[in-house]
Amino acid sequence: MDLRPDSIRKYKSYNNMKKLFVALVIFLAVSVNAQWVQMNVPTTANICCFTKIGTNLFAGTRRYSYNQIGGVYLSTNNGYNWSSLGFANKDIYSIAASDSNLFISFESTVCLSTNNGTNWNYVGFNAMVSELAVLGSKLFAGCFSLNSGIYSSTNNGTNWNLSGLNDSPITKLEVSGTNIYAGTQSGIYISTDNGSNWSFLGLTTHNVSSIAVSGQNLFVGSGNGVYLSTNNGTTWSSIGLSIHTYSSLVVSDINLISASYNGIYLTTNNGINWLAFNQGFNYIPNAGPLFIKDEYLFVGDGQSVWRRPLSEITGIQNISTEIPSSYSLSQNYPNPFNPNTVIGFQLSVVSDVSIKIYDVQGREVQTLVNERMNAGTYEVSVDGMGLNSGVYFYQMRVSDFKETRRMLLIK
Repeated sequence: MDLRPDSIRKYKSYNNMKKLFVALVIFLAVSVNAQWVQMNVPTTANICCFTKIGTNLFAGTRRYSYNQIGGVYLSTNNGYNWSSLGFANKDIYSIAASDSNLFISFESTVCLSTNNGTNWNYVGFNAMVSELAVLGSKLFAGCFSLNSGIYSSTNNGTNWNLSGLNDSPITKLEVSGTNIYAGTQSGIYISTDNGSNWSFLGLTTHNVSSIAVSGQNLFVGSGNGVYLSTNNGTTWSSIGLSIHTYSSLVVSDINLISASYNGIYLTTNNGINWLAFNQGFNYIPNAGPLFIKDEYLFVGDGQSVWRRPLSEITGIQNISTEIPSSYSLSQNYPNPFNPNTVIGFQLSVVSDVSIKIYDVQGREVQTLVNERMNAGTYEVSVDGMGLNSGVYFYQMRVSDFKETRRMLLIK
């Protein structure tokens, strides 16, 4: 069995079994990374929130049942391994960080750790704090039930003052630049003066579950889809995923990523098209919070923490939704390149697409695309930083279509 593309076979003999074995090992190793990978979290509770301090990643959990172990967890190696920081019998509602301060909320309490969760101090509260956020020197707490509204503290939770939206159950707090946004069960609000005043931005009939900001674009996830405003809330438009409830949203450059009860999706054109990115799960994930740290995208669900290289998701751009007449794979440009280049391809129908890069030995060195995608014209970026100078081949496989092209990396 020869796994190498047809055009590469000209360069090597069929009977070189040693090289074929090496190629197969590398193929398997790289293919495993081209998908979501489950991390070693010692809990089956629902992962509900993430934050980070330096190189440390923290996760908070809620229990589906009382025989589960909840609490707060720490990873010092980007999610590979986790250790418990306590509160195993608690449902953590929110987690936030400011400098070396780590805050969590559960029941009617806020706790603070100044040493990465080794020790904790109770710093309030007397209401169910559903959301925590930090803006400048202020810690904000959004309360959902008793004493609902937004409260703020300038001394790390020792004292609290009502900041606004009293009697409004707070479902989400999001900081972007010098602004803080508040989601409620009946719309979204903004404060541009550090929480002193709040202005209503619309979506009156929507229960806001997530907020993301990218330049002039304000995205909101709700119980009936994702919405976009390009004029600070004056007008809103639905941009899809209407059957996907309780979406979590994150932005990376021009990419908007959504996680919901129906899986994980990406749009590069503000919702005109959405691509599913659920490879690696053996089920449709009940995806919860999304979080970006270093070069990885993390997602929590009802079973564990999952991780995937961010470059695998954000490297694909949908440049046209016009339906091509056939499948095609374009020559990369620039070519030769150093260290980045772009590959274009077209799909005439909804397809399971694979685009991979091989060296002249027939060894797979990168998986660029391994997804089910809508018809259209796409570009995928290639990062050759970790590759040596030389000739490489990239191959596209779709159904019974297969095409291979040659490219040259010169450093």
